Amino acid sequence: MPNYSQDIYQLLNLSQTHAKKLGSATVTAEIIFSCLLKLNIAILNKLLSELQISKEQLLAEAESAIKTAENNAPIPNELPYAADTKIYFEKAQQISKEYSQNLTSAEHLFLAFCDDETLNPTLKKFQINQNKANQAYHHLLEQQHSHTATLEKYGIDLTLKAQM
Repeated sequence: MPNYSQDIYQLLNLSQTHAKKLGSATVTAEIIFSCLLKLNIAILNKLLSELQISKEQLLAEAESAIKTAENNAPIPNELPYAADTKIYFEKAQQISKEYSQNLTSAEHLFLAFCDDETLNPTLKKFQINQNKANQAYHHLLEQQHSHTATLEKYGIDLTLKAQM
């Protein structure tokens, strides 16, 4: 059973709601990608900033790529996910393992979307590709690690002090 972070579960709920609002019969990859950008996730925001991408502009482009339903069929309480969505979550799990991270999070899903050919029209407009996204993410992780190393070197171990 894969370990997903809380932001992934939040994303799934938001995707269900958004698909229903659009009158879609399924939750598509485009809807998930759009909802991913709607969430306020710090590391994803930093990743987009590192890529020098306006989150608002990318979201507007992603929203315009969503095809809305033309039928008036009743919408069930829980919509099925389109078959291709599983691929993105599997890629995200693989990416989190490549980075030796225990939880699959929103940033891993974003990187999985960057590796996709079908979303490329949206991502190409912003000159985002897998290599560029991975480099930006790696740079963010290096920055985080340097902060952690500094904290480990100069920080006070409160747990140790509490045990004294």
